[in-house]
Amino acid sequence: MRLASNKKTKDVKLNFIKMKNSKFKVMLVALFMVGSSLAVFAQDGDPRPERHERGKKEWSKKSHHQRGGFIPNLTEEQKTKMKDLRMAFQKETLPMKNDLNEKRAKLRTLTTVESPDMKKVNKLIEDMGEVEVKLHKAKVAHQQEVRKQLTEEQRIAFDSHSGKRGRHHGRK
Repeated sequence: MRLASNKKTKDVKLNFIKMKNSKFKVMLVALFMVGSSLAVFAQDGDPRPERHERGKKEWSKKSHHQRGGFIPNLTEEQKTKMKDLRMAFQKETLPMKNDLNEKRAKLRTLTTVESPDMKKVNKLIEDMGEVEVKLHKAKVAHQQEVRKQLTEEQRIAFDSHSGKRGRHHGRK
């Protein structure tokens, strides 16, 4: 009788240990999953902080490009004149750019209704085309004014970059 009771005790202890091991394994797996998910959520904020720095650098490169940084041997007088020309160009074209953006928004509104009024849509597209033509003419006139300030060597550098200025990838 004592042997039977001793054996029962050992079986109960083994079952208890097995149960403890399985609970331990389940807890370990659960802890691992929680830890993994926390790591993923922690990365969600900003996985690449250098992204912000890269954006600043791209903006700064664009500024440098717009300042004529690709044109060799600019004198201080040329730099000042170009800065004045650029400021005048921006003052001239900002209202046109704003008008064009408003027309794009209006076009999006007109074309996303259930049954758009195509006469209004077509008229708006024509108006947008007129503004784009004015902008393009102003840009070319500005480029020619800048070219007048340059030496022959500088004009070659300026002209070789002319196709690269103001290009936007994707939408205009």
